[in-house]
Amino acid sequence: MKYHLIPNTSLEVSQVCYGSLAFLDPDDTDYAFRCLDYFLSRGGNFLDTANIYGKWLPHGQNTHEQLLGKWISQRKNRNDIILATKAAHPLWGDEAKSPRMKKKDVLEDLEESLAALKTDYVDILWLHMDDPGTPVPEVIDMMNSIVESGKIRFYGCSNWVAPRIKAAMEMKSPTFIANQMYWNQSFSIAPSEDDDTNIAMNTKVYDIHKNTGLTAIPYASQARGYFTKLANGTISEEMKKGYDNEHTRTVFKTLVEKQQQTGKTISALVLEYFFEQPFLTIPIIGSRTIEQLEDSLSFLQ
Repeated sequence: MKYHLIPNTSLEVSQVCYGSLAFLDPDDTDYAFRCLDYFLSRGGNFLDTANIYGKWLPHGQNTHEQLLGKWISQRKNRNDIILATKAAHPLWGDEAKSPRMKKKDVLEDLEESLAALKTDYVDILWLHMDDPGTPVPEVIDMMNSIVESGKIRFYGCSNWVAPRIKAAMEMKSPTFIANQMYWNQSFSIAPSEDDDTNIAMNTKVYDIHKNTGLTAIPYASQARGYFTKLANGTISEEMKKGYDNEHTRTVFKTLVEKQQQTGKTISALVLEYFFEQPFLTIPIIGSRTIEQLEDSLSFLQ
């Protein structure tokens, strides 16, 4: 496993990140622990979660953070991992999706996350959703004050549009160290005219990363395993209906040709797309089984 130092930080992270959203049943701790153990055994050290994960379940708790907290406590490995979580998401079930970008909201999520994760700090705190009504300088000042408290080391944005990211990156004070967005080869890079509504990687956001060197941490990086399932003949008609188009057919053809030339798996080739970008890109993988993890991490061979 290669490691990369995220610019403007002291964080040396593995070239892929493991997302806790992969654990569909966070109560199945034994299986989740085996997956996490395997990821670390292959050299992974970067883990991603969020305060909102699991709050859609009947008990309404941050179960994915709680699961990671149990694992960290049992393995006593907090110093061996780079731990990232997310705050500032609208409350689950809030039909109005009311913004939660005030300091009290962010601190409320953070304190709950720290308790669940059984740690007194996280390495990265992502602002999970933006509030366009809050001036960017106010957001950055807030986050820098939380860094000073010692409860987070660095912070980034997630699901922010280009003008807001650009404003943050132009500030002279410490600012975002990375951006987390929806990005995979099922669409490559979205057209810039969708910038005002699209939370996916698009040309305007891509240019910010390219021009500033801002690190990208894409989620859904493997398109829910679409290309692998297509190659294996295990794809559902529903999934095919959602992904099948001229672009994905062209990408799939290229992936199959590369697989035949290199002997690498489709999953590995899908991830290698991100390793070839002109700025540091650390894809989040969502492997739900040991077998899927083995497949995804086969690029290490």
